[in-house]
Parts: sequence; C-alpha cells; structure tokens
Amino acid sequence: MNDIKLTADYIYTRQTNLDLESIKSSSYIMHNLAKDKFYDPDGRLDPNVQLDYKIWAKYNLLMYPLPGFHNLYNEIKLMFDLCNTDKNNKYYIQSWVNFYYHNDFIEWHYHSPKEHNAWHGFLCVDCEPSYTAYKILNYPEIVKIPSNNGTIVLSRSGEDQHRTAPWPDQTRPRITIAFDIIPQEFIQYDEFLNHWIPL
Repeated sequence: MNDIKLTADYIYTRQTNLDLESIKSSSYIMHNLAKDKFYDPDGRLDPNVQLDYKIWAKYNLLMYPLPGFHNLYNEIKLMFDLCNTDKNNKYYIQSWVNFYYHNDFIEWHYHSPKEHNAWHGFLCVDCEPSYTAYKILNYPEIVKIPSNNGTIVLSRSGEDQHRTAPWPDQTRPRITIAFDIIPQEFIQYDEFLNHWIPL
C-alpha cells in the first residue's frame, strides 16, 4: 500500500496510470446515453439540481463495455481490496459519471449511514484545477483533496460530508466517475431492477 496515501485517517488516494483519454471519450458517450435514456424531465426532483445528480442511481457505468471502463473497475477493486479490512462481507459497486459545467458544484452531502459499513469514491478524469472538500466527524478542519487527473479517491461512508468547489472553467466540463461500494445486505432493489455488480 505504499502508493496509497491516507489523509485525516479517513481518505485514501492513489495515482493511477489509466488511459484517461479513452475514459474521457467513454465518459462523454455515457453522459449522453444516460441523459437520453434515464433522465425524466417530469420527475419530482428540483429541476435546478445538476443533471447527473438526478440520474446517478439509474444505471451502472461499469456495466457498459466502453473503452477504459474495465481497467477502471480493476483499479478500483485493487485499491478497495488493499484498503478494506472487512473481509467478512460481500461488497457490490455502482458507478456513474459526473459532468460539471462552469460554476456547477454539488453541496455538502453524504452517501450511506455509518452502520452500512459502505464506501464512496471517484476517479478524477478531467478535473484540474479543482478539489473535493470533506467535513470528517471528530476532525477539526475541513480537508481539501486536490482533484489531480488520474487519481482515485476512496473513503468510508457515514462519518463525513463532502462537496465540490464551483468549477471555474468555461471551456470544458469537470469530469469524474463516482462510485459507491456497499455490503450485499444493504442493497435496495427497485422492483426487479438492479445496477450493482460484485467487487
């Protein structure tokens, strides 16, 4: 684990050698596909909420055979296996793409309650210069993790809130691929639809 950095005893980061150009091209395809297939303009969510935030739970990016996604899955699995000490549970993953345009950001939020023993993370695809800020339980300061392209960020869920900074660039979007990892027992099924895969 010498290439994995740990910040505030909570946030793991690892710089990868993934082919970001392939992943970026595939992210554009996935973003447009998800927008066309899964976005419901008549949905009950606030129309001012950023698009990807509305549809993140309706698909799993890692189930699509687009260039770069299989290698990303392998990198996430490798990192999770190194960081996770709970070897008794069977974990599953769901993933989605985030596009943030000029001045877009996501406010403070969390992903899973502590008792779920879940994890959250993301790959920085095209994010420079930006950061993700964390409020961590019992930690005195807000922690800012730089969003360096190619970095995977992984943290346990339930003891933090996190947010992104407003994206300053007017010429291109900020692109990340986010994911949640949870034990099998806490997966909630939407009728018979399931978007979780084993990790």
